[in-house]
Amino acid sequence: MVRQNPYLVQVHRQRALSAFRGMRAAMHGWDGRFPALVWGGLAFWALIISFSPASFAQDTPAAPEAAPKAGVTTDASTKGDLENAKKAMREHLKKIAKTITLFRLSEDPVQDKALQEEYQKLLVEGRPIAVELQHQLVLDARKSSGNDQVAKSKFLYQLFAQNSDLDRYEHNWELAQYLIDVGFEDSKREIYSLIGRNALVQNDFENAKKFYEKAVISQVFPEAEQKVGIVLPAAVTKWPIEEAARKKDAEKGDLPRVQFETSKGSFVIELFEDEAPNTVGNFIHLVEKGFYNDLLFHRVEKHLVVQTGCPNADGTGGPGYSIQGENGLPNSRNHFRGSVGMALSGDDAASGGSQFYIGLVPLNFLDGRFTVFGRIIEGMDTIEHLNRVNLSEKSEEGERKLVPDHILSAKVLRKRNHDYVPVYSIPPKDEGE
Repeated sequence: MVRQNPYLVQVHRQRALSAFRGMRAAMHGWDGRFPALVWGGLAFWALIISFSPASFAQDTPAAPEAAPKAGVTTDASTKGDLENAKKAMREHLKKIAKTITLFRLSEDPVQDKALQEEYQKLLVEGRPIAVELQHQLVLDARKSSGNDQVAKSKFLYQLFAQNSDLDRYEHNWELAQYLIDVGFEDSKREIYSLIGRNALVQNDFENAKKFYEKAVISQVFPEAEQKVGIVLPAAVTKWPIEEAARKKDAEKGDLPRVQFETSKGSFVIELFEDEAPNTVGNFIHLVEKGFYNDLLFHRVEKHLVVQTGCPNADGTGGPGYSIQGENGLPNSRNHFRGSVGMALSGDDAASGGSQFYIGLVPLNFLDGRFTVFGRIIEGMDTIEHLNRVNLSEKSEEGERKLVPDHILSAKVLRKRNHDYVPVYSIPPKDEGE
């Protein structure tokens, strides 16, 4: 039987979806919903690079112009940057499509695994390409006017809202600032609370207060947004304390650091050994013995947290012992975006172990209740892209869920010159642990 050429540049959506479904059969937990969502994301970026209004996607070469003066950015040079960004995205989508097609045609389990790894790698490598394309789209929209700018603003609002819904804030403020500058907020009151949340997670409390107040006055302030925004007064009060603590951390320059490699990329945690020495000692101990390798991110909740460290993959497991919390102390650190805390069984401060969480937004209502023992200093965009799952909740029979992402490996990048061992509140039953 003659097969279609696996190197076809243009792969139809249905064929791609079929390939995704084939890939799911080879990976535990894959289902129809995940491939559809992934392709939806690819289709969204494909839409960006083929967007039709005005100059967003004009492929016809422009007439020759005089060369720009050195150091001067012209409309033509900016336009060239946009075309280059669109081209880069097109080429990257082709690579992804090719990998999907090869997987669909493959009958070799070894090749299947290699293609799955290549697919995940391409998704990670595509993120900076998408960021650059977004940046160029904003620059292009700023030069437009009239109906052309209205069309582009509507599109960029959709992108801003999608990023906000997915808790992807790292490069989202550029979109927010553009929409503010062109007055888009005046025609779309739903944007007020979204801008407020984006400002809050960036610790821009002036804009957070301004736009949350607009949301209240306009009476367009969804309950889900209120749950995030409720921490604003506490965040305003506690942020200067956190800023001062981070400055001291930088001056010391010797706080332990741990790097995690995951199915969506890497991230680095700096550990607050001075404020939470036993929690940090326990954490480094577990990392060095390889405890976290291959564990799932079993809980990724919208506008809340990412959680991992459970060997049972459902929030019920631990290392076989417990440690005492170091929360509620005079020098305890507080919860901001990227803060890393020790999960507990309920509010039992003596039930810490191996599970930890990372705040997607400021969580100041948890201050004093849980031990904050570190913060993300690199790779927050990796955290943002983890699949949303909650394996700690029971599923209805037949309910489909996304496959959870997982930790590939963890290693200590830096630590102080002493042993790191936990002090137990409940010791292990097996003294060999």
